[in-house]
Amino acid sequence: MKKYSICLGRQFGSGGSYIAKKLSERLKIKFCDYEIISATARESGWNPDIIEKMDEKCNHGLLSAFKGYLCQEKIFGMQSETILKLAKQESCIFVGRCANYVLRNEENMLSVFITARRRDRISRIAKRLDISEPEAKTLVERTDKNRANYYSSFTMKEWGLASSYNLCLNTTSFNLDETVDILERIIRDKFKDEQEL
Repeated sequence: MKKYSICLGRQFGSGGSYIAKKLSERLKIKFCDYEIISATARESGWNPDIIEKMDEKCNHGLLSAFKGYLCQEKIFGMQSETILKLAKQESCIFVGRCANYVLRNEENMLSVFITARRRDRISRIAKRLDISEPEAKTLVERTDKNRANYYSSFTMKEWGLASSYNLCLNTTSFNLDETVDILERIIRDKFKDEQEL
């Protein structure tokens, strides 16, 4: 059975992680989000807390770490190697970390971006984290800015722009479970020869 990869980018508060987890369960494929951090840490010998601190952020600075300095470019390289290795081992759904760029030359890859209206994302984050809407607004804006800078810095493409992905879905138009249903149908149809239906 051939392996395939789903690469899911997402705006903060759009429900992307929830969607990816549900798809992983339904399709019985590996869910790779923080797994990328822990696997990268295991492979590199670096502390996962250090890698997580700089995860999906782009500051081009140097971070003092144990025996030397670890820059964001080095972390991106290590995470890319982890993504490539995981994709070769089994079918996976990858969340963020420029996975669609890292796996751009892979034949069996579908790149998806999940978006939502900003006020819906702010409301969702405020409820999920039990914070005020102004606090949620600041967090949404900061996280989206970090992700956009990170993506454009390493891919030379625009984060969230439809032409950077195979498919974009809006969870304001479709609720989270409807979005999971839509993506499951598309994925099963696209990779019908690669999976046991």
